[in-house]
Amino acid sequence: MDLPHAIAHCRPGASWSLDGNTYDGIRWHDTKQKKPTLEELKAAWAELQNPPAPVETISVPGAAFFQAIGRDMEIRLRAKIAEETDLNRRHFLAAFLSYPYFQSDHPMVLQFGALLGKTPEEIRGYFEQAKAIAYP
Repeated sequence: MDLPHAIAHCRPGASWSLDGNTYDGIRWHDTKQKKPTLEELKAAWAELQNPPAPVETISVPGAAFFQAIGRDMEIRLRAKIAEETDLNRRHFLAAFLSYPYFQSDHPMVLQFGALLGKTPEEIRGYFEQAKAIAYP
């Protein structure tokens, strides 16, 4: 195991030093984060060795996306945007709805999900449905 990389992955930004290349050689200087256990470091190293596959960005026409989420959810989304008190934010959220295409990893899409109380996985599901509608 590459201890420095495992520690950095497990506790990003932590302050520590290493004397040798063993767990006992880790000198923990960080007062905000706990020293990781050996098991945590092994798991971090395994994760570094087998990173998750990148998630494909799904790009769909806005009309297909609105079909996928359904009329009721679209109405709820527009109502939530209308309730936004910050006028600039309200403007940009509303303007985004008129874009011809939506991308699943766009930050505004994540904001819509939060407005509707939807998880990223649920939002991804809507994009997959929209893709099936737009590109049968």
